[in-house]
Amino acid sequence: MREEGQMAAHSVTGNVPGLNSLLEDSRMKAANELLDKPGFLKAAKSTVTRPVSEEYTVRSEEAQRAVHKYLAGTKGLDQTALF
Repeated sequence: MREEGQMAAHSVTGNVPGLNSLLEDSRMKAANELLDKPGFLKAAKSTVTRPVSEEYTVRSEEAQRAVHKYLAGTKGLDQTALF
């Protein structure tokens, strides 16, 4: 199912799919010419995709705010713990 969903979305938009198995697919290559370039393909295969979760955006924003407060010196490390 994940593969079918990515195929449907990325073959239309031309975005690089997150599943390595789709990087060699002819339909994906037709939608994105970068997938024919060996260097780009090697880089794409070694990337780690972000987790799929309904809470990903919320948790990511919380982490960014906590890190910013620590780096700005407004909160100590013990005060910025997320969990």
